[in-house]
Amino acid sequence: MISRIYLYPVLEALFEKINKKCVKEKLYSYRCPGKPSCYYQIDSALETKLRDKFKMK
Repeated sequence: MISRIYLYPVLEALFEKINKKCVKEKLYSYRCPGKPSCYYQIDSALETKLRDKFKMK
């Protein structure tokens, strides 16, 4: 299952400063088609791990 996440503008700005081509390509591959650039789609298992790590509900 795929989850959609929203990145705050500050984090999105940091992503834009990444210069390594392969990293940029990987990040861009997670963008949600038809949504603004701050929306990404990730596997729900990764979402759960991130929420647990950062103690988010």
